[in-house]
Amino acid sequence: MVWGAFVAGSDAGFAYNTFPLMNGHWIPPEVDTLTPWWLNPVENTAAIQLIHRTLAMLTGLVVLVLAARVLNARLPGRAGRAALAAGAMVLLQIAMGIATLLTVVWVPIAAAHQAGAILMVSMLVWLLFELRPVGRG
Repeated sequence: MVWGAFVAGSDAGFAYNTFPLMNGHWIPPEVDTLTPWWLNPVENTAAIQLIHRTLAMLTGLVVLVLAARVLNARLPGRAGRAALAAGAMVLLQIAMGIATLLTVVWVPIAAAHQAGAILMVSMLVWLLFELRPVGRG
């Protein structure tokens, strides 16, 4: 979510409006053009968007693996529902992010993508709650 804020704040969504490549490159050549080098991750449009895309895909993979593991464990209670909700939400969030990019930041989709980030965190908090150890009573 932090890099999503950097994308929005730097207008990085208006650049590299292709997916999965960034204007024909997996890693755009402009990704490290700022000096000093440490400014690139927070001020360079190419680097900001590359980091956001990478973190989004890795996060999506982790959430889907987590959801699958929870579902395979057949836990009692609502853990399965929370896992399904988190898995579905992460897929929707990724789809909205790609749609935001391909539509060159059409505001209704971009706003839904930002709201989706809050829903994604909410689904993960719910899942964490459902996975809490049951106290001895």
